[in-house]
Amino acid sequence: MALKTLEAEITQSGFVTFNEPYRLDHHIKAYITILPDPVSAQASQTTGQALLQLLKTEKFIKATASDGQQLDLQIQNNRNAWND
Repeated sequence: MALKTLEAEITQSGFVTFNEPYRLDHHIKAYITILPDPVSAQASQTTGQALLQLLKTEKFIKATASDGQQLDLQIQNNRNAWND
């Protein structure tokens, strides 16, 4: 059998789900390459430094303050958008 590369996702418990249909006729040996997680890769960057740079930007300094209700509504809308 020739080598074949398949894209899959692995759960925290180790369950593998192929991203495309693939049928195995019997147990096989496989080597898994773990790719970097885009979310943790972004978080591992110097987040504190990025925040300090944002706070120094002209856009942030000149931004108008919102009232609490408007801000709460915007947060709720963003949370609801995640469920779409």
